[in-house]
Amino acid sequence: IYGETGKANGKSTVVAPFNETTSKHFSVVSDLYWDNLSIDIELSAFRTGSNIADKADGAIIVHYLPGKGGVGLLIYPGSNGIQFGLIDSFREWTLLDSTFVKGSNFTFDFIYNPYAIRVEVRGDTYLAYINGELITSATIPDYDYGLTGLWMSTNSNINDPDIYAPRFEYITIESLP
Repeated sequence: IYGETGKANGKSTVVAPFNETTSKHFSVVSDLYWDNLSIDIELSAFRTGSNIADKADGAIIVHYLPGKGGVGLLIYPGSNGIQFGLIDSFREWTLLDSTFVKGSNFTFDFIYNPYAIRVEVRGDTYLAYINGELITSATIPDYDYGLTGLWMSTNSNINDPDIYAPRFEYITIESLP
């Protein structure tokens, strides 16, 4: 585990001591190396009316290889969007701009409601669904298998823990043919 993630009120989130800076956290959810798979997660709603900062982001990590990096679906509650990206071994992101989708173009807002997020991977095809609707996809070679995990970036506005970091629950990983 990299960073201090854990459970708070039954949800996977950042549990590191609060400080005055933005910080990044990564944890492996399963120690199995997966190839074709689906990951289902519920992103908890932020408190109604919260002014979400852009840095309180999260990601579902798919096919992470230590020393190489991997693929993830980034979730931006503050800017209300999602996109695929590549995370390197230093846990820095290269974003796949063509996969960015803003919630206003669909029917998700991340701030007021919980959302069921699903990522499916078959070969080099990555699909992202929100509440059963296909939202974005990507073809990403070179990551046929790997570990799964969660990545979170905390908001520097620590005065309100409701907007400090994303909160994930009901994590299910299944093998696909």
